[in-house]
Amino acid sequence: PQLISEGLYAIAVVLSFSRIAYILPANESFGPLQISLGRTVKDIFKFMVIFIMVFVAFMIGMFNLYSYYQRLYIFNCIFESFKTLFWAIFGLSEVKSVVINNGHKLIENIGYVLYGVYNVTMVIVLLNMLITMINNSIQEIEDDAAVEWKFARAKLWFAYFEEGGTLPVPFNLIPSPKSVISLAMKLKQLLLIPLHRHKEGLKEDTELNEVRWREWLKMHLIHEREYEVNEGAMLFQTRLCAVN
Repeated sequence: PQLISEGLYAIAVVLSFSRIAYILPANESFGPLQISLGRTVKDIFKFMVIFIMVFVAFMIGMFNLYSYYQRLYIFNCIFESFKTLFWAIFGLSEVKSVVINNGHKLIENIGYVLYGVYNVTMVIVLLNMLITMINNSIQEIEDDAAVEWKFARAKLWFAYFEEGGTLPVPFNLIPSPKSVISLAMKLKQLLLIPLHRHKEGLKEDTELNEVRWREWLKMHLIHEREYEVNEGAMLFQTRLCAVN
């Protein structure tokens, strides 16, 4: 546990210093550089898809080729193959890694070919392609450096306008007047919810009674109108009979 904690502490120290990059967009000189760095990281993640495909293919191929020769400790397991091929990108692995001292020249020659193709593909092709992508991204940012920087600066400013804690860590553990007022307002809203529901229920009942009253009044007027029409018809018939 102590070794794990020391490793995590070292990673935390590195990440804590990288936190400074969050406020760099506020500066006119360092802002475009920080934007270029962020765009470069995105290009690297795009490049990693092709890189991982090629790297895993050669890593498994070299491991399968040399897994029979246990005395060759460089490619006798996946982890050792990973380390050898990874540091070969930076020129820190030797060609002697593929040499076999038991006379199997065919396996050794195939290893030379695979190792050479790997170096050509990774170092000459893919790394140069990554450098070109990074140069294009930096050139695009430099062409619109003022606009990119002002946009990033405005985004940083708006981050401080959002709702959040007033005090920094660890002082945010102490209740501030703002937090007390906010808590009181939320409690008030929670307590008033049943009252609002009761008022809404009364309002709905009132509206329903009003609709029923209008329907009853409408039917009553219709019945009165029909009664008057019937009375008029009967009176007309009576007078007509009297005349006859």
